[in-house]
Amino acid sequence: MGRKGINHAAAWVGAIVFYLWGYLWFGVIFKSATAAAMSQFGPITNPVTTGTYILAFIMALILGYGTANALADSSTPTVAHGISFGVFMGVVFYGSVTFTTALFAGRGMGLWYLDIGWALIGFAIVGAIVGGWRSRAAG
Repeated sequence: MGRKGINHAAAWVGAIVFYLWGYLWFGVIFKSATAAAMSQFGPITNPVTTGTYILAFIMALILGYGTANALADSSTPTVAHGISFGVFMGVVFYGSVTFTTALFAGRGMGLWYLDIGWALIGFAIVGAIVGGWRSRAAG
């Protein structure tokens, strides 16, 4: 992660905000819809543990640093550019792959709609933070 131009603070803040966004989206805004979509799979057999939360944060940190790395050499370091990058990544990579997985798994689309909404907005938020917050070293 020593690449020149990466704003480590922005990567960490982006990760923290993305992590909290997941709680807000699934646990507050769409709590009932998430429970309804998950109920089609029966009772949860693997309880959420502290380790689950730690791994989820590590994944958010990977997203933050991946976004920071991708935008480090950007000639247009703005919030708008970061948002467009996040939405692009969300649709092209996350959305396309998870949609295909949902189709073949026969899970129905309710959970996919929840997941893609969370991801698109979350990726846009991380992109906005990283794209708009340039370190002094990056210029």
